[in-house]
Amino acid sequence: MPDPLIPASDSDLRAHVERVLREGYEVDREIGRGGMGIVYLARDRRLKRSVAIKLLPPELAFRGEIRSRFLREAETAAQLGHPNIVPIFSVDEREGLVFFVMAFVDGENLAVRLHREGAMREEEVRKILVDTARALAYAHERGVVHRDIKPDNILIDRDGRVMVTDFGIARAITEGADARLTATGTAIGTPAYMSPEQSMGEREVDGRSDLYSLGVVGYQMLTGDLPFNASSTPALLVKHLSEAPPPITERCPDLSPDLASAIMIMLEKDPADRFASATALANALEARNVPQARALAPKARPAAAAPQPVASVAMGAPDVMSAVSAAEIAKWDDPRVRAFRKSAGPWAFFGVASIILNLFGIVDFVGLWGLWTIFVAWKYAKLWTDGFDWRHVLREPADRMFFDVVAEWADAVRALWDPRKRGEVRERDRLRRERDAALVGGAISRPLIARPGASPAMGSAFGSHAAVVQEAQRNREDIVRLLQTLPKRDQQQLRDVPTSAAALYGKVEALALNLADIERHQPDAPKADVDAEIAKLESEANPLDVAGSEERVRRLALLKRQRRAWADVGSRAASLRDKLESCAIALQNMRLDVIRLKAGSQTFDHITSIAEQAVVLAREVDTAMYVKDEMAKLDGRRAGRARRP
Repeated sequence: MPDPLIPASDSDLRAHVERVLREGYEVDREIGRGGMGIVYLARDRRLKRSVAIKLLPPELAFRGEIRSRFLREAETAAQLGHPNIVPIFSVDEREGLVFFVMAFVDGENLAVRLHREGAMREEEVRKILVDTARALAYAHERGVVHRDIKPDNILIDRDGRVMVTDFGIARAITEGADARLTATGTAIGTPAYMSPEQSMGEREVDGRSDLYSLGVVGYQMLTGDLPFNASSTPALLVKHLSEAPPPITERCPDLSPDLASAIMIMLEKDPADRFASATALANALEARNVPQARALAPKARPAAAAPQPVASVAMGAPDVMSAVSAAEIAKWDDPRVRAFRKSAGPWAFFGVASIILNLFGIVDFVGLWGLWTIFVAWKYAKLWTDGFDWRHVLREPADRMFFDVVAEWADAVRALWDPRKRGEVRERDRLRRERDAALVGGAISRPLIARPGASPAMGSAFGSHAAVVQEAQRNREDIVRLLQTLPKRDQQQLRDVPTSAAALYGKVEALALNLADIERHQPDAPKADVDAEIAKLESEANPLDVAGSEERVRRLALLKRQRRAWADVGSRAASLRDKLESCAIALQNMRLDVIRLKAGSQTFDHITSIAEQAVVLAREVDTAMYVKDEMAKLDGRRAGRARRP
């Protein structure tokens, strides 16, 4: 129940505040209000100066965990002494009021100026960004992340000095909240300025999250509008997570290149792609030396390179090169998991030996092995309670299913007498050794297929379709990563989604490889040249020249067969392109639905239905080798024609 000391109406609240604070402060008027608090202008009776008193909203003040965290974060923020940070004088709790007293900035906040003037001058924006970045850099170096950078929290005094306020308050309210709080509709943070990692509900964010929010503010200052607009909060969060902002140069074509690049770099979805720190941002803006943002770089096709092995295995073999995150690797190498793995090896060997010896009647150790099994199961139960599972023990990626691993074991047994299966198992083991070697060396925390931006290998393997494969790969990684952030119970409801995503990605990769192969084996002679030669031979027909006519007839027949075959290949390629596009779009839609689920605007049943449709689509994709066979025939015909005198 709410604290009875906190009145419900504004007038009663004002009267209560005046009564509680009257000994030290003379309350003047309310000067601000938002989801994070109510701000009053007051006069310090003892020091004879104007101050601002920020009050935790009454609907939150009665919550013990929020109240204590609010006070703790305010005390931490009070330690920040910087010219661009509003100083906090005191933090207190009295008669149900939770508040802190800070310096009063005689001026206005950036939100008021934007509302009044709209887009601002470039040099003024640069100064505000630099001053705000300096304030953030100071706080970040001391372990304080703001979490709610927005125009309302950037103040500009009458002398033009920029000052940032409300450090740590968003963290205090967010981390003290639970489902009951959000159910009341209380605003936590500001969705229009939230970073993607905040939008996904990640509790641990670093200073680069503040840089994203500052990028949104910078975009708004320069264009007069936000990079993303939506009719609802979930839709807005989805845009922050999935949509690229319109390049700022489209709205401000005369903007300085360094400032345009700085804004777009701050708005990168992946924190690793933003500026490394607020200090780096401030220095780059002051020096007017900012690397070109990827969003503003001219589009170019990936450079060709020597073909490299693609991270896949022989047809029918399980996908051993699944996405692997740094968190998974850490769990694989956790001392508790390694200790269990080390003890499980002898147990498995002893079990197999005991069964064989018992079958031949030599000695019966099965009972002893059964007792050992109980002990191993108990140790595994301890691992389970600590958040580990069989995947960590067997060093398997999170999207691998147990039946996939069992199928591998069955393949290994079958390989004892099946040479073809033996080859598949060897290839699979080779790829796994390469993956493990890379992981041990710390080389990757993502799939072994490189993205075009990092290496030309994908461009070589997939040709002009490398970008589609890259995007599909990213979508699949995001699906797995997002699902891992859900509670275990929710993950269980969506257990088939990672498998569906993996199946779709496999089809995208296979289709792209086939299409790239078609493009690499295009006929040397353009179709127009073939048509011209056919027309020429037909016009040269001479019934009196028997020997010449026979040669022309043979040549015409060959050219027409080639033309029909090429037309068939073109039709087949068009069909494959349609299927590639369908699979890529389905994978993208699946990712967006998972994002909407996290944002609260999607249901489990809908996601499950989407996953089932994706499986059906993957089954319908036909990647038969007809095209390759036809191209081989054409190559053979061209070679035969070249050998004929």
